[in-house]
Amino acid sequence: MRRISGALLLAMAVLALALGLAAPASAERVQIDVDGDGVVDTVTAQAVGDYGVGVSVELSGSGGASSEQQFENAFVYEPWLWRVRDVDGRAGAELFVHTGHISTNETVTVLSVVDGRLVRSGRLIMNGGLGDYYAMGFRCRAVRGGPGIVAYDFARQSPGHWKRRARSYSWKDGRLVRVGPARHSVVRHPPLRERELGC
Repeated sequence: MRRISGALLLAMAVLALALGLAAPASAERVQIDVDGDGVVDTVTAQAVGDYGVGVSVELSGSGGASSEQQFENAFVYEPWLWRVRDVDGRAGAELFVHTGHISTNETVTVLSVVDGRLVRSGRLIMNGGLGDYYAMGFRCRAVRGGPGIVAYDFARQSPGHWKRRARSYSWKDGRLVRVGPARHSVVRHPPLRERELGC
C-alpha cells in the first residue's frame, strides 16, 4: 500500500478546515478536588476556536457551580493540562495549563479556584532547549518559608558563560505575587531542572 506523504496530509487537513469538515476537538477531563472542600470536582479542557483552549471546573460540593477561563489565539494543542496538583499550601489542586506557543517559548498559565471561581493565578514561560542561546523554566519550591515558585531564564554570552536570572513568587490567596528583586549569576551550563516545568 502506497504511503501518503506528510505534505499531502497537511494539504488535506488545511482543505478540511477551510471547508468546515474538521473532526470535532476532543476534551481532557480530570477528576480532582480543586476548591479544597474534600469533594472531587470535574476539570475540563477543550479547544476554543481554531487555536485556543478553554478550561472549566464543575464544583461538585457547591451544587454543581461552574467557572471557566478561555485563552484564544494561543496556538496550542492537546495535551493542555500539563500539571494538576496542589502547590500553593491551600487545600485544592492548581492547574498548569498550556496557553501559548511561539517559536521561542511556551506559556503556562496557573489556574486556581478562589471563592468558587476559577482565576488566573500567574503566567510563566518555559523553553528547555538551548539552540537559540536562550532558555527558561520554573520550579515549585519554598520562597520565604512558604510555598512559592521560582522562575529562571538564561542567556548565553559565550561558550560556557550563561547569564542566569531567578525571580521568586509567593502564593497569596490563590495568586502568585512577586517578592524581592531578581537574583543574577553566571553559570557554565543551564541545569535541566531550571528550564522545565518543575512542579
